[in-house]
Amino acid sequence: MGGLSPHKAREEELAGKKRDLEVMSKSKQLVITEKTRRLAVEMDKAAVGLSSHRGYVEGKLTSLNKYINNLDTVIAWTMETKTRINISRELSDKDRSRVIDNIM
Repeated sequence: MGGLSPHKAREEELAGKKRDLEVMSKSKQLVITEKTRRLAVEMDKAAVGLSSHRGYVEGKLTSLNKYINNLDTVIAWTMETKTRINISRELSDKDRSRVIDNIM
């Protein structure tokens, strides 16, 4: 879904930073301290949170899309009904009643 591009970018950025931290730790460029361990844990928590939130947003967007489709259906029905009523104004009373009965 197009609305999730910034969200996906943050997930990818966070995953890249986590990989960088792991590479630096394994190559001994970075001394592993309690602070770096906590940072890694916090990065994991953030990744899970982002993923969870993305799922939530996707669900909301799906619901919104269904709602929009329902509104489109209602609008089409309303426009058709309005047209039928306008046309019925030019008909005899009997025919107009029949058109309105068919609408109901």
